[in-house]
Amino acid sequence: MISAVYDLGVIIYNRNTIAFILTIYNNIYT
Repeated sequence: MISAVYDLGVIIYNRNTIAFILTIYNNIYT
């Protein structure tokens, strides 16, 4: 149970990180 919650947290964290990087990328090149 704990590991499942941890995995979900990692997935959400990675998605937020990718979105953050893409946002910076778009701000630089527009």
